[in-house]
Amino acid sequence: MRIVSGITLTLFLLGVSTLAFKVNSVPPAELEFPALYIEPAITVDEELTLGKNYTISIHTDYNGSDIWGYQFSLNYNSLVLEGVEVVNGDLISAENVTFIPGTFNNTEGELWLTMAYSLNLSAPLPWPRLNNTGPGVLATVTFTIVGYGKSSITLGYQTMLVSVDGTHIVDAVNMPDHIGHGYFNNVPSSPAEATQELIETIETWHLSKGLENSLISKLDNVIHLLDKGNEKGASHKLIVFINQVEALQGKKLTIEQANYLIAEAQRIKNLIEG
Repeated sequence: MRIVSGITLTLFLLGVSTLAFKVNSVPPAELEFPALYIEPAITVDEELTLGKNYTISIHTDYNGSDIWGYQFSLNYNSLVLEGVEVVNGDLISAENVTFIPGTFNNTEGELWLTMAYSLNLSAPLPWPRLNNTGPGVLATVTFTIVGYGKSSITLGYQTMLVSVDGTHIVDAVNMPDHIGHGYFNNVPSSPAEATQELIETIETWHLSKGLENSLISKLDNVIHLLDKGNEKGASHKLIVFINQVEALQGKKLTIEQANYLIAEAQRIKNLIEG
């Protein structure tokens, strides 16, 4: 049995929380996509060198006023990132919060079961559950960079947001499409390698097949032109790609997705042009 800050997981689940047992969920139509996500979702920055800190936050876009608690776990590449600290966010207020930051296993690359729930501990038993309103930040997680490479930052199956009646507003097992994971990369890359990484990112977004093909075909052309030594043509193709993304922003692409694609395409263009 794992121990979380001196409180056994069994004690938490049996004595205080209904997090693990009641799996009724809010209809997906009431949720934004994604409902729980890592921000920034994607970090590609070769200036994040050894010894620097890197901080992510776990957000919810759920805008209901019936939030009681949350929990999450994370997995990461321990050859690149070393977990340092977890801090409670603004979703569950500090005044009423019971916050358990979880524990890092920097050998396996795991942050085990961070959780928070609102209880008025000064009230007589049974303790009333207090509502909290989203959107908001569940928690922030800080890493120290210990290597060069790539790291998925994955929210684990224990991740969930819970309402005051014990309903799972969102959870990673039953609603995986409403969970947004993260990605870190501090390895310097060539324009062609960076373009291929952008293609691989788009493929993880599960866009409509027509849209995915349209975006990726332009990036495939960039790689083809680079392989032929036609840097001017590759730069022009990236401009065409950026124009397409701008036209789709807030429509078939979310604002966040479009901003990322534009920024990465511009970065690749800058790499090409030196």
